[in-house]
Amino acid sequence: MFWAPALIGLCLLSIPFYVYRPTRTHVFLLSIFGAYSGVVLFFIFAFSNPFEQPGKLEPVAFENLLRGDMGKSLTPAALNGDITQ
Repeated sequence: MFWAPALIGLCLLSIPFYVYRPTRTHVFLLSIFGAYSGVVLFFIFAFSNPFEQPGKLEPVAFENLLRGDMGKSLTPAALNGDITQ
């Protein structure tokens, strides 16, 4: 759902680069813009689900919270993932 507006916006932002003749400066600016946009879109893709590759994060902080005082205050059903109490 996000990708269509992101790519359309990227195309609309790059249109002004094609209005003028392609000089060395314009080609350089367009390549910098393309690289920056690609990196931003990659990081959005990588961290859209932070617990899967390529930007996988381990849930260590959450596990530490459950082992600490917060976990002691929760009921056993909540610790097992049952939220329909």
